[in-house]
Amino acid sequence: MRVEEFRALQAQQRRRLGDPEHQFQCAVVVGLHEVLPPQVRWTANAAGVRVTQATARKMKEAGVQRGWADLQFLFPDLITRYIELKRGAALSAEQKGFRAAFEPLGIWAIARTWDEVEEPLARWCEACRLVLRPLHPITRQRLRAFA
Repeated sequence: MRVEEFRALQAQQRRRLGDPEHQFQCAVVVGLHEVLPPQVRWTANAAGVRVTQATARKMKEAGVQRGWADLQFLFPDLITRYIELKRGAALSAEQKGFRAAFEPLGIWAIARTWDEVEEPLARWCEACRLVLRPLHPITRQRLRAFA
């Protein structure tokens, strides 16, 4: 790695630590571990992570596409559902295209707060006869910081 690349990577890491959307997603992940029943499988999409140009090229070659939602859930009814997390920023053109394809099907939601994450999850769990587990009060308090 050249010195320029290393410095650019360090700058990206500093920006990421101050990135409110990244902080929100990390807090949401803690909440998901607490509330989701074990029958629901989920993952976060790495496409929104800032990386070097070389890594971005490799990700694109490997099939990572822009615009996919931040969180993807596979429910027991075998329907995949999506939540896009946002903190102030508008949806990109690619994200708008993804929303247009999946929101009419009822399997896409946007969330700027924990309550906006919890609402579709509760609805989707109910459709599968599942119930969200309670969120720990300390976790709820931390998530309210993003309200």
